Amino acid sequence: MKYPLAVSLVTILLNNPSFADEFIISQKDLNFNPPIKVVKPGDKVIFKNDDTVVHNIISLTDEFKFDLGEFKPGTSRSVQFKSKGVVDVECTVHPGMKMTIFVF
Repeated sequence: MKYPLAVSLVTILLNNPSFADEFIISQKDLNFNPPIKVVKPGDKVIFKNDDTVVHNIISLTDEFKFDLGEFKPGTSRSVQFKSKGVVDVECTVHPGMKMTIFVF
C-alpha cells in the first residue's frame, strides 16, 4: 500500500464518535417517519414521540438488541449504533409499527 498512514488516519477519523451524527425518527400517527433510515457506525438515532400515545421501541435484530422502554408523548429516547448491519425496529405497544435502520 502506498499511503498506509493516510489510510489509517482516515479510518480512525471516520470511526471516531466525535464525527458522529444525530438523526431524529419521529413517531406520529402510529408510524415511524422516516420508515427507513441509513446511518453510519457511531451515529445516534433519537426516537421522538410526536404521537398522542405511549410507545416502546425495540430492536428485533439479535446483533443490535435494545429496548428503549415505554415513553410518553413529547419525550424521546436514543440509541447509538457502533457497528455495521441492518436493524429491524418495532414498537411493542403497536406491533404494526415497524422500520428498518441500515448502519453502513
